[in-house]
Amino acid sequence: MSTTLTCLYSAFAVGSFTGAQLATKVGAAPLDSQLVADYGLAVGSDSTGNIGATVTRTIVLNMNPTVAATATAALGGGNNGTGILVTITAGGSGYAAPPVVTAQTQAGHPAPIRPALLHAVIVAGVVTQIVIDDPGLG
Repeated sequence: MSTTLTCLYSAFAVGSFTGAQLATKVGAAPLDSQLVADYGLAVGSDSTGNIGATVTRTIVLNMNPTVAATATAALGGGNNGTGILVTITAGGSGYAAPPVVTAQTQAGHPAPIRPALLHAVIVAGVVTQIVIDDPGLG
C-alpha cells in the first residue's frame, strides 16, 4: 500500500505569457491546508518548474507517519488520578494529525464494562502525550 498521494498539475503558457510567468502563478496558488489537515495528511514536497511554455507542479502528500508511535498502559499509579499509567515508548514522527488511540484488553482478561477513552497530543509531528479522557470501568 502506498503511503503517499501525488498530485500532478500541468499547464501550457500561450500568447505573451511566458512559461516562467505561468510557473510563478501556478507555484503561488495556495494549498488548502485545512483540507490536508482534516484528512491527516502532511505535505512531503511541493515543486513547480517549467520547460519552455509547459509548467508542471507536483505536490506529494504523506498519508501515514514516517515512524509509528507506540505506548503501553498499566493499572496502578496513574495519570490524572485515573489509576491508569500510560507510557509513550516511542513518539514516532511525521504525524500531520493526532493518531487514534485505542485501549486494548490484555489477552486472557475479560473485556471492560466500559473501555477507556484516550487521545494523543502531537507536537511537530511527534506524539508527546496520551491524555486519558475517561478511564473506563472494569
